[in-house]
Amino acid sequence: MQRLCAHCRAREDTGNGSRAPPYEFLNVEQKYSWLKSPRYDDKPMEVGPLARTLVAYASGNQQIRKRVDGILTDLNLPPTALFSTMGRIAARALEADFMVVAALVVLTVTGFYMHRPFIVATSSRAWVMGTMRFAHEIFGFILISALLLRLYWFFAGNEWAHWRAWVPLRREQWRSIRSMLLYYSHRRRGPEPEIGHNSLAAATYLVVMTLLFIECLTGLVLYGVVSGSRFLRVTIGWIPHIIDIQYIRLCHYFIMFCFMAFVIHHVYSAVLVSMEQKNGLMESIFSGWKFVQRSLLEKEQEAQVRSRR
Repeated sequence: MQRLCAHCRAREDTGNGSRAPPYEFLNVEQKYSWLKSPRYDDKPMEVGPLARTLVAYASGNQQIRKRVDGILTDLNLPPTALFSTMGRIAARALEADFMVVAALVVLTVTGFYMHRPFIVATSSRAWVMGTMRFAHEIFGFILISALLLRLYWFFAGNEWAHWRAWVPLRREQWRSIRSMLLYYSHRRRGPEPEIGHNSLAAATYLVVMTLLFIECLTGLVLYGVVSGSRFLRVTIGWIPHIIDIQYIRLCHYFIMFCFMAFVIHHVYSAVLVSMEQKNGLMESIFSGWKFVQRSLLEKEQEAQVRSRR
C-alpha cells in the first residue's frame, strides 16, 4: 500500500489543485498503453477480472481454486494458460452469472421507468429520463456481453454446462423431465438427485436463454433506430421494415415481465430443491461446493461417455 501511495504522489502538481501524470510524451486521450497502466513498485500491473482471479487463486482461495482448476481440467490446459486471451475469457465467465443478475435488475428498473416515469424531477437540469436511458443502454451492452460469454461456455464448458446437458436428446433426460413434473405435481415424494441441472430446469433455462436473445435483439433494433448506427442499420436495420417498431417495442417490454415471473419461480424452486436434497444447491452459488454421492457421480460420468460415442 505504501508503494501504491508513493506512485500516486509521483504525479506532478500542476499548480491549480490537480495533478498531472508523471510523463509528458504520452497523450492521455489516446488509446490504452501499458506505459499508462496502474503501477506497483514502478512496474505495470494488470487489473480487472483476470487479475482478481489470479490474485485469489495464488492466495489459496479454495472457492476460486476449485472453479479455476475445474475449467483448466475441462480444457486440458496448464495454469500458465490463464495468461492469455483464453484466461481473460474464462475469468469473465466466472463473473458472468452475477453480472447477468445485476444487469437484469438495472434494466428492469430503468426500462419500467422509460415506459412509465415514477420519479418527478424538481430541477430543470435533473435530466432523469436521459440518465435512465443511458444506464439502460450501458447495462444492455453488459447483458449482451454476458450472453455471448454464456454461448461460448455452451461449447467450452464441462459436461454439466455443455449444450448437450441443456437440450433433451437422451432417454435419461426425458426420464428426468418426467420425474420432475411428477414431483412438482405432488405425485412424487422428492426430486430425483442429479449433479448438474435437472433436465426440466435445463430445458427451461434454454427457453430463458432464447427469450434473452430476443430481448437483446429487439433492444439493439430499438437502439439502432434512435442512434442511427450504420453497423446496426446494415446488420439488423431490415427488421423494422418487416415488423412494426411498436410491436418490437411491445415484445421487448413484455419479455421483461417474463423474466420477472421466471425469477420468482426460479428462486422458489431452487430453495425448495435445496431443502429437499440437502446437497448445498443454493450455498454452492457462493461457496462453489455441492455435495453428491460418489455413485451418482460415476453414473452420470458413464452416461456422458456413452452419449459421446
